Amino acid sequence: MEVDRLNFNLENSNPNSEDGQDKKLKEPNYGSGYACFYNCMAYFAEKFGWKCKPETFAQDYYDGSLYNSKYSDGKWQGTGCKKERDIGPNAGEELRPNEWYPNHVAYDYMSSYFNTESNHWSQNDDIKDLMNTSTSGYVMGVISVGSNDRDNKHTVILQSLSSDGEYSYYDPSNGKYGKCTQSDIRYAGKVTGLRKDSEEQ
Repeated sequence: MEVDRLNFNLENSNPNSEDGQDKKLKEPNYGSGYACFYNCMAYFAEKFGWKCKPETFAQDYYDGSLYNSKYSDGKWQGTGCKKERDIGPNAGEELRPNEWYPNHVAYDYMSSYFNTESNHWSQNDDIKDLMNTSTSGYVMGVISVGSNDRDNKHTVILQSLSSDGEYSYYDPSNGKYGKCTQSDIRYAGKVTGLRKDSEEQ
């Protein structure tokens, strides 16, 4: 059984990576100090007008310290696992070769603060639906970095899907842009706004 953690800072993880210097929009870059999952959470928060740092999400994942936040749904109490705070939550488990079981606890955590397109991670062709839907929002994708499904997993922001099936993404952990294919994406989830009191922003 293969278990990976969402904690990777991959400066040159994709041979097709672009430096993004020609991009007109300056995207948040949180660096490698915290796990990529928490960097993506902070990215979502910033996009919706909530200034919440990756380290704050990391601590909250552990102990539920944002429980009384006006953006919390009041359900998240923390996992109590310091390892998940320090190096990120599990990406999931490979139950059989090429059969990936996502970490639904991480999705529940994300949906504690953000409205989501569905109540679970999307996989395979359902990921295309997240990209093609008319609902505005941002998509977190968990991608494999390497030649097979046993290699490291890394969370990024999927930004677009081309007609030939190529995904473009932004990585808040290193400020770089890259490209990947459907087979590189283990699962994804879309957020559409802050869970609670978003109208006050």
